[in-house]
Amino acid sequence: MKKFYLLSVIYRKLKNISLVKKVILVSVIAILLPSITMIFYTYNQSKSNFAIEIQKKDYQTLCQIKENMLLKVDTANNIASNLSLDYELQGFLKRVFVMNTENILEYIDHLIPKFIHTESFYRHLIDDVTIYTTNTSIPEQSDRLYHENEIIDLEWYTDFKNGKQDYLWLYPQNSLLFKKSGLQDESINFTLVKKIFSSGGNYLGIITITINEETLLPPAYTSDNTQEIFVLDKNLNIISHNNSINNADEIIKHKNNLMHDSGSNYLIDKNKLFTYITVEPLELSIISIKALDQLMEKPKDANRNVIIVLITGVFISVLFTVIIIQLIFTRLKKIIKIMDTISNGRFDILIPVEGEDEIGLLSKDFNRLITKINDQINELLKKETEQKNAQLLALQYQINPHFLYNTIEFFKAKMELAGEYQTAEAIVNFGEIFRYNISQNTMFATIKTEIHHVENYINIQKLRYNGQVILSINLPEEIMQMEIIKFTFQPIVENSIKHGITSSNQPLHINISSEVNGGNLLIIISDDGRGIDQDTLQHLNNSLRDSCGNDNILNSSSSIGLQNINHRLKLFYGNKYYIQLISEKGKYTSTIIVIPYIKN
Repeated sequence: MKKFYLLSVIYRKLKNISLVKKVILVSVIAILLPSITMIFYTYNQSKSNFAIEIQKKDYQTLCQIKENMLLKVDTANNIASNLSLDYELQGFLKRVFVMNTENILEYIDHLIPKFIHTESFYRHLIDDVTIYTTNTSIPEQSDRLYHENEIIDLEWYTDFKNGKQDYLWLYPQNSLLFKKSGLQDESINFTLVKKIFSSGGNYLGIITITINEETLLPPAYTSDNTQEIFVLDKNLNIISHNNSINNADEIIKHKNNLMHDSGSNYLIDKNKLFTYITVEPLELSIISIKALDQLMEKPKDANRNVIIVLITGVFISVLFTVIIIQLIFTRLKKIIKIMDTISNGRFDILIPVEGEDEIGLLSKDFNRLITKINDQINELLKKETEQKNAQLLALQYQINPHFLYNTIEFFKAKMELAGEYQTAEAIVNFGEIFRYNISQNTMFATIKTEIHHVENYINIQKLRYNGQVILSINLPEEIMQMEIIKFTFQPIVENSIKHGITSSNQPLHINISSEVNGGNLLIIISDDGRGIDQDTLQHLNNSLRDSCGNDNILNSSSSIGLQNINHRLKLFYGNKYYIQLISEKGKYTSTIIVIPYIKN
């Protein structure tokens, strides 16, 4: 409740302050909010980008260490492959050794020199080359050749010999892999073990190539003193580091997350960046640690300078915004003062126009409005005077419609007394037409009423054309009570007589029929008159279909009736309801009226 009360108080205070203060407040907020957001975003983004750049650099360093290790691993693999595939070595290992001069010389002059030559040529890389053979007839030679029995009871050898893999890397920590290895000290040795098979596929033993830790992992992994690098084995034990163990506890704490966190090769914790990479053949992981606090000092100084510049720019922008708004509202206050004077009834003053900006245009438009108001007031006074005069004149000449009906009845009676029954009937029809035309109670009539109006009209036309016009009605009873716009049928029938009747004495047949098509009712008024040529017919149909509003779609004065009906159909029912004409020159003309079919 307290929060809502506080918000309501703030709203009331903001509501009551002046518009200029509201605009200034909104403008200041509109400048400050994005600026502050941009400042914090820029700072955090630069910090994040700097951390990413450090991570990329550390990762590249680890990649270089990895490539250096893989190069040495590949070299050791090639040495082991070359020795295991040596034809003379395979032949010596698979034969039963007989103590004679020839075998001893081969052993001394050919076999042993292969090892010595290999160790001498790759002395910068390997420390020891040893063979463990299954051929117990060959005498053992210290540091060069041993029997399989020396290692057969070791668990790793049993698994390797019975397994399918040909290579195996071993790297014990402070323990011995082999009982009689020449490197029996406390150093960490990485040993490559390779199976030896004869050309016939017989297992002859293994060849081992040993690389010392200092050779595979140089102590100075990187020249960056701020970076600590650790090497972990597949059991996540630290087996090597670069001259420092300050963060060994951190490695132990995060090693599981570092080694098993999928999708990322770095981790940030307590401003320390942990980056790692794996060396698959050796099942080793290399982990780098860097403290971000010291590295972020320079970027912090740079960001601080950027923030100061941004804040200064924001302050200047706010100051200029306030000044400009004050200048704008000073001019607006002048306009408001003049408007207040005009609202009190003085329309004889105008706003002074200062400049061509929006306020100047507003002043011009307001002055034009005042001028138009003055003109309209004068025009209104003039019209009111003229209207009063016209009303007085209309009262003087008003005719009572009942007088006209009574007069028509009088003429009818006179004609009947004179024996002019046909003329008398025509006068009655004229009276009904007149009464129908001046009735203003509705804009709609039933189809039955419209047909009766047409019949009255035809009766008069028969008198004019000596019975030459013949009307036939073919409409079902169920549509006779449907409503349609008044004065729809008669103008079309009149148009048929005007354009359809010929100078000869041939009668003109006019037929009114209907048809239901989907949800529409089609009223068809046809005549067998002169018809319409195709060019004129196409022009009329296009004009009737495309017309809208009060467009003067038909130029012929004889088509005013069609134009009026077509416009009213579209106005009341929609643009898809309009008049259509079908005709053939010299034969017939059909006018089709389309309206919605509404039952009951």
